Order: sequence, then C-alpha cells, then structure tokens
Amino acid sequence: MDAARKPSGRMFADTRESWPLMNAYQRFEQIVALVLRAIQALIIRVALRQESIIQVKTVILIALLALSRKFLILDTNETGPATIAALAGSTLVLGIVYWLLRDRDDRRAALDAATLDGARTTTR
Repeated sequence: MDAARKPSGRMFADTRESWPLMNAYQRFEQIVALVLRAIQALIIRVALRQESIIQVKTVILIALLALSRKFLILDTNETGPATIAALAGSTLVLGIVYWLLRDRDDRRAALDAATLDGARTTTR
C-alpha cells in the first residue's frame, strides 16, 4: 500500500519501527513531513471555522503544502523525469494562481480603503 494512502496510525507505527534504522537525513525528512501534515490540518481547521466556507486561497495553500511534502518524500531513483516535471509544473501553476488571488485581494483592499477615505473627507 502506498504511504500516502495508509491510515495515520499505521504511518506513525511504521515511522516508530524504522526510526532507529534511519540516518539523520531520513529522520529530518520524517520530521518535516510531520510538521507539514500538522500545518495542513491547522489550515483546514482554521478555514472551516470561517463560517463553514473554505476560501479558495486556503485550498491553494493546502495544495502547495501537499506538493511540498510530496517533493520531500519523493524517491528520485524510482520517479521518472516526467512525473517530477508534472509536479513542478503543478507547483508553479498553483503559485501563480495564489499570487493572482493575493494581488486581487490587495487591489480590493486598496479600493475599499480609498472609498472609505473618500467617504470620511466628504462627511467632514
């Protein structure tokens, strides 16, 4: 069974069993993967508290974190160049979409601030 499809409890058990056999770099990879998983869970939890509406930017960030995790656990000896290129392309596209959404929100906030400032000066 693929590591990404294992139940969480089994993944932790596998990590505990193989921990003594891992070198320092493999342990570092495991810790980073666990931290990324915790960050993903936190982002999802925060997104669900926002009136039960999952924001598009949040979903894109979660996807970016998942791809980052995939790059960390990727076995380059067994993964073909086409797969790595597809993952890299997906990461690039998600990054561009996030940047565009952030830019749109920044422009909207600036417009709202200008409208608010205009309303304040006309009431004085």
